[in-house]
Amino acid sequence: MVRYAVVIALVGFGTSSAAGGGWTPVGLTGGGGMFVPAISSLDSNHMIVNCDMSDAFLTRDGGENWTMIHHRQLSGNVWCRPVFHPRDKNIVFAVGGWNDRLRISRDGGIYWEEWGDLPEGAVELAVDQGRPDLMLAALGDGGVFFSTDGGAHWIKSQGIPDRVYGLHIDQTSPVGTRTCLAGAGTGVFRSRDGGATWETIRARGLPLDLIKSGKERDPGEACPGFTGGSSEKSGECVLYFVTRTVVVGGKLAGGVYRSVDRGETWERAMGPGINLDIKQADEWAEGPFPRYHHVLANNAEPRTVYVASTSSGYNPPHHATVYRSDDRGRSWRATWFSDPRWKEYNCEDDMTTASRGASYNATPLGLSISPADPRVLVMTNAGQCFITRDGGKRWMASHARRTSTEKPLARDEEWRCNGLVVTTTWNYYVDPHDPVRHYICYTDMGMARSTDGGKNWRWWGDESGSPWHNTCYELAFDPDVPGKIWGAFSDVHDIPNGNIIWGRGESA
Repeated sequence: MVRYAVVIALVGFGTSSAAGGGWTPVGLTGGGGMFVPAISSLDSNHMIVNCDMSDAFLTRDGGENWTMIHHRQLSGNVWCRPVFHPRDKNIVFAVGGWNDRLRISRDGGIYWEEWGDLPEGAVELAVDQGRPDLMLAALGDGGVFFSTDGGAHWIKSQGIPDRVYGLHIDQTSPVGTRTCLAGAGTGVFRSRDGGATWETIRARGLPLDLIKSGKERDPGEACPGFTGGSSEKSGECVLYFVTRTVVVGGKLAGGVYRSVDRGETWERAMGPGINLDIKQADEWAEGPFPRYHHVLANNAEPRTVYVASTSSGYNPPHHATVYRSDDRGRSWRATWFSDPRWKEYNCEDDMTTASRGASYNATPLGLSISPADPRVLVMTNAGQCFITRDGGKRWMASHARRTSTEKPLARDEEWRCNGLVVTTTWNYYVDPHDPVRHYICYTDMGMARSTDGGKNWRWWGDESGSPWHNTCYELAFDPDVPGKIWGAFSDVHDIPNGNIIWGRGESA
């Protein structure tokens, strides 16, 4: 009995990729924090998602199925977004671990190797779409590096000592002397020689006091961001900077700013439709006013911009969401409505909506846009991964795939494992009285059970589970009474580990 349970638990941690040795994942999917997703410009079905549970995942079918990348090849990184090569569909660049070296994959993301001499700790990567041998990288402790041979060799740039929040390579500039732009903790910088040297741009109209400068940040923190879109065809280059928000004179200050002259002058881009609350709407708000982060644009359509927002209240229009503008921020509309009780609900159902008839409406932790199509985005948070292919009209729940969609959604819905097994398992059990009934003890998701030998799974839900919801550690089965089970639960996950030792956790 014990040996059987251990073997199944190993399957739960496995992966179906060749790098993982042929294991097949089982159980529920999602359930942990996901960050810095990335989308290929050559194939919008080809994506990578990183997690704070040390794993990274790859999909080639648009999120229907995922493969865990073997940790010896690439482990999860919550700060640095992977970058797909703009001309070779098989080449991907990523930074392994939390502060590791640059790596390259030549088979689309399964096998990886260290690449080049870039120092550890990169938090931003950029590849020139028109000249792919030009690459830029920003380190978390400050400083920018550039490469002119596709990342094989790197040289430290001159002129940017500060923490960089985003990089953009202007596609309207001459290929031989690319203009590069960077948003940093002390302002906006420009390079006229492909990233070798940088100069400070005056950036008139940009409130520099609201750009938080710092060398370290929490990966889930709403912090400043910088992006841009430039089109060689139209000659247009639009830059976007999102700053901290504060209340000044009874009005919300800060948020999204745009520049249409390559950073020389800036206008506030907080037009109608975006949340300008300065008063908390209800007790479930994340604060009295919204904070903005993860600003996104691409070269395919520089005038389209997205930004993520925290909540000033649970219900629309105060909710945490992703806003979209098609006119450079002159007007906005919310695109993500995650709770089925709302009339605007536009997400696929998952375990939470099936069990509760409601949602958590968690703040986006990661957001990525396709470099080739402004309608394709991946949004992640503390347990969910949503994908849209129509600019936010509908969102696919890639973290939860129903076994069958032919029947109405049920509270006790069955879910199939699609490989996005983010969180960790403490134990896997086979019921001693019924060998086709299996159980998994999870971090963050509590417990799941299967009644078909581990093929499909049911979540215990918020109302039917233990009073302590976060983690199920162990189960014990009564040897004489079928169906009678004891369990060890807590609202604190990962006991014992650094969260407890360092005093970050609450009492169990």
